[in-house]
Amino acid sequence: MATAVFRVVMALAPYLIKAAEVKKAPTPDAGEQVKEKSRWLQGTVRNASDFPILAQRSHFDSGRYEDGPSRIDAFELATFSACNGDNTFMTGVSGGQSFKIEIDEQHAFAFSIGFTNPWAGTYKASVVTGDDPHRAYDHASQEGGSIESETYVAKDADGKEVRFKLHVSATAGQHPHWVVSETRF
Repeated sequence: MATAVFRVVMALAPYLIKAAEVKKAPTPDAGEQVKEKSRWLQGTVRNASDFPILAQRSHFDSGRYEDGPSRIDAFELATFSACNGDNTFMTGVSGGQSFKIEIDEQHAFAFSIGFTNPWAGTYKASVVTGDDPHRAYDHASQEGGSIESETYVAKDADGKEVRFKLHVSATAGQHPHWVVSETRF
């Protein structure tokens, strides 16, 4: 069922250009301080949507943030770095982070990402719906994954009705990345 949203979104042609630009933008290099750790990762969240993404809660099974996530404006990317804890032995970094996209004053889409770079094991990543970083960590896999929101209805800058869903994909690795985009129809 479509949810009515009283917001103006970018017209389709400029949206497609800006979304392609953020998806292709180079990822900044991880800082030397985090690279000195035995287990680290640098995550990138690419926001190819009309909406800012707000960082919410985090969960760590092991490790910590060196530089945590923050607000990600529309058509921007942001990175965070995480690593094994200080003065730890044979531990990695494994955890999750939740985010929220405020569609308008009455509608929001919450999602959580999971990531791992354990001492023993493999890189994993995930994305799940809802504000639950622990569940996202539990669902992390080598394959990553993707989710989709419900359908929203808005007006574009030309006054045309736009139906869209938000789509979030996850890819695992030492540089895991998540892409938030709009599927318009």
